Amino acid sequence: MIRLLFLVAAIAFSFHSQAYFISNLPVPVSISKFEVDPIQVEAKVSLIVADAPRDRIPVLTKAVANASKSENIHPLMLTVLMKTESNYKKNARSPKGYVGELQTPTATEFSDINVLYGARILREKLNMTNNNMLRALALYKGGDNSTARSQAQHVMTTYEKLYPKFARMLKEEV
Repeated sequence: MIRLLFLVAAIAFSFHSQAYFISNLPVPVSISKFEVDPIQVEAKVSLIVADAPRDRIPVLTKAVANASKSENIHPLMLTVLMKTESNYKKNARSPKGYVGELQTPTATEFSDINVLYGARILREKLNMTNNNMLRALALYKGGDNSTARSQAQHVMTTYEKLYPKFARMLKEEV
């Protein structure tokens, strides 16, 4: 009889614990169709400003926005890097074997994964260089050599050239 009482008490406690645990899980929050995700707007504007192909803009907007949020890198920087690496081509392949939109060692058929992977690599380079974007881009582009530094400077120059137009268009969107 005592064993039965302990069993009933254990089951009751188990259900209470599970209910407590489940009730305290984080609840996913979605943005309603009337709210606008500002990072998605920035990603879309950056793709428009940097002349991404119109048919790729919807997919790349989500990919750039998610990668930007995840790795804390400005959407325009990711977009400019993508433009210089592959000109937005999902199936791009370099002579050295790098593939995808951001020319990473591996790529998938999914742009969101490819862009996130490239953004993570850039974030690692930023961490290695104490957040020095020019040095991080040079490392991303191939290391500490004159070619990589020149390519990194080209990314920075393009970013700086497009930023005023990006800011104007963003202001109009809001």
